[in-house]
Amino acid sequence: GNLARGRRPSCHCFGRFSTGAIGWHTVGRNLLLAVGGAAVGLGGQGTQILAAPGLCALALWVGAPARRQWSHRRGAAAASFSLPDQDGTRRNLDSVLDPVRPLLLVFTQPTCGACHLLMPQVAGWKNEGLIQVAVVSGGPQDDVIAGELVGRSAVLRDVERRVFSAYGITATPAAVLIDGRRRLLATPAFGASDIEALVARPAAVADQPG
Repeated sequence: GNLARGRRPSCHCFGRFSTGAIGWHTVGRNLLLAVGGAAVGLGGQGTQILAAPGLCALALWVGAPARRQWSHRRGAAAASFSLPDQDGTRRNLDSVLDPVRPLLLVFTQPTCGACHLLMPQVAGWKNEGLIQVAVVSGGPQDDVIAGELVGRSAVLRDVERRVFSAYGITATPAAVLIDGRRRLLATPAFGASDIEALVARPAAVADQPG
């Protein structure tokens, strides 16, 4: 129901080890587990009947990440969006892009401790002026720490995590780097160390329009 309505709440199916947003891969995984349970319950009988749903479930589970990887490859078009900042002003992709400096779009959640630890570094990158920075915060709550360190106008609220979904973000902290021509400069980075490596990419400057 949530996916059909465009909603992607966080999945805590495996407790604290699973905090990403749900997706069709989640549906595929659950169906595959259900088919496996049914097969065990039938004691090996009816295997042919379960084969087709099992293959469909496997395709959903494995195929969704593969499609996401292709859709968010280096050089792919960045997804458009329109989100309110913490002062209520709506901002779209063009309003936060810079024709020369790449845009680092950082994805966080107000309850994400690792995101809060990364925020001083994100604020430092912004203050250096070599890149543009905008933070997309999932959920209806304001990320107070991000707002204080990066600036309220640079923190955008993605209440239903639709922008998370558009960029293939399944866990936080995460980030994408976008050039002035609305192209992704790399696949999404997950975790502080990968985000640091993304910002340090020499190609991020070399690929900018002259």
